[in-house]
Amino acid sequence: MANKAGTPIPEATKLDLATKVEGVKVEELPGSSGSSQDFSCSICSTKFHLRNDLLKHFLQHGNNEIDYNGRPKAPEVTVPKTVSSSGGAAKTTMIQCEWCPDKFKDISRAIQHKHRKHANILVNYYCEYCGKQFPLRISLIRHQFTCSEQKEASADTNCLPIYNCILCEARFMTAAAKATHEKNTHFASIPTTIVPPPSKKIRMSNNGEWCSLYYCHLCGAEYSMKHNLKKHLENYHTLEERTKFPSAGIIKCKLCDALFHTKNAYLVHNLHHSKDDIYVNSEKERLQMVHKVDQDLDLNRIHIPTTMKLTSKGQIPKKYLHLMPSVKVGGPKGRPGGKHKKKRVGKKVAPPPLAVKKVEPKKVVNPLFEKRPKNFGIGQNVQPKRDLARFVKWPKYIRIQRHKSVLQKRLKVPPPVNQFTQTADKQTAVQLFKLLEKYRPESELAKKARLRAAAEAKAKGKEAPPSKKPNTIRSGTNTVTKLVEQKKASLVVIAHDVDPIELVLFLPALCRKMGVPYVIVKGKARLGVLVRRKTCTCVCLTQVDGNDRVTLGKLVETVKNNYNERYDEIRKHWGGGLLGFKSIARQRKLEKAKARELAQKHA
Repeated sequence: MANKAGTPIPEATKLDLATKVEGVKVEELPGSSGSSQDFSCSICSTKFHLRNDLLKHFLQHGNNEIDYNGRPKAPEVTVPKTVSSSGGAAKTTMIQCEWCPDKFKDISRAIQHKHRKHANILVNYYCEYCGKQFPLRISLIRHQFTCSEQKEASADTNCLPIYNCILCEARFMTAAAKATHEKNTHFASIPTTIVPPPSKKIRMSNNGEWCSLYYCHLCGAEYSMKHNLKKHLENYHTLEERTKFPSAGIIKCKLCDALFHTKNAYLVHNLHHSKDDIYVNSEKERLQMVHKVDQDLDLNRIHIPTTMKLTSKGQIPKKYLHLMPSVKVGGPKGRPGGKHKKKRVGKKVAPPPLAVKKVEPKKVVNPLFEKRPKNFGIGQNVQPKRDLARFVKWPKYIRIQRHKSVLQKRLKVPPPVNQFTQTADKQTAVQLFKLLEKYRPESELAKKARLRAAAEAKAKGKEAPPSKKPNTIRSGTNTVTKLVEQKKASLVVIAHDVDPIELVLFLPALCRKMGVPYVIVKGKARLGVLVRRKTCTCVCLTQVDGNDRVTLGKLVETVKNNYNERYDEIRKHWGGGLLGFKSIARQRKLEKAKARELAQKHA
């Protein structure tokens, strides 16, 4: 039978079903008491030794108002859902809370509601056949239909609930159920590991609730539940590490007031901080935001024993240790959980005969093929081929360009020069070069063929019609500068790797002043291909055909958003200043020394 935690069941309790069901009474035989008490049905006069069997029997007579434990069933409310595909309206059974009028669609939501809204109500239900604990009565009822231990015990009519819990006086049918109940319900709540207090930092969980953050004082690991931190300390840190006080003192974080025993743990903890963190200023503010402030003991699931007290050393009394299978009492020194082994007296048993070993067949080796391992020592075999690129004396121009790239990373680059590192993205560059490809200037062969055709026509006495000059891209720094000053340029394209950079350093400022859109692309060789040269510093478009005006308009809009309108922002950003590996290591060493001095001062 289901028992509430901490509520003893009297021996002579009588069930008055007349107030619950009309026409159904429980008759008790005269002179019955204790284990000899019998119960009979007033409808069919069937007799039962157990009250549970009688209550189950009543259900066969159509009594649907009570369950087989003699308690009224929770009211069920049907709510129509959306019309199904077959045309009928589906109905859903709502579960009502036992302590308030709220209703829920499933058991999981009802359990969450109890833990959040009724956390102070320590009423739980236990299965008397297997010892499992349930927060709601309906959870226990559903479990009892599938409990295998209950099916085995129900076959035995002499099975009585004679096993009482020594801590909460709950009754069980079997000793195994009682042991499971005491182990999982009571002894799981005994704190065996000291956990540091929560920090001032809080975070929103996946359920939409604020939770405190805990940090391991030995390694700096972060946890949102105190139970998980406790398991981490037990699994990854020894008892000596957990109980040893640091000789250098405790380090306290200035942001969240977290405590640490080692400098490495403090440094790892700093990696968890960011500019978006949220902190509470006091414990009163924590109580207002966080539901589960102290998660060391989850009172919704575990009951603290009322009759058991720990010893002065914080240990479990010996009279309760037999209930915990993982703890053994007594034993010699050095073996806390063991017993003295008794020496066997009598004749020695002869050892078993040796097992017959399987004879493995030897591999046949051809004497014509002899192993000749190579020896790469001094004066021995020729050395194998290795990658000697590190020892190559590279040409001077390669060494210069490598030194140049390193200097550009190390030295601080002013904004006018640094802006040439911000080139157009790939998608914009592809659309831009597709448009510029259509307006490449005339090649030498095409010009020669055109002039030859015009001369032949003139020799024959034919007058060639006047042709309109085609739209082409204009190249060269001087040409582009004049077109920008005259505001005839529609779009200016500048290479990012011009050497010397002073040739085009003024162009972005000039384009911005004259209101001409400009873009920086990679690189001068690609622009050179467009104008049929090796390299080109910059090109510009003045006019395009009617078919390409929409494409040009989209490119101009994109370019203005990325360059012209961001000119004031770009001019504030410096470049370079990146240190090498040795310089970074030297800085870290100095920072560690400073942090060590600060820790000693605080200690």
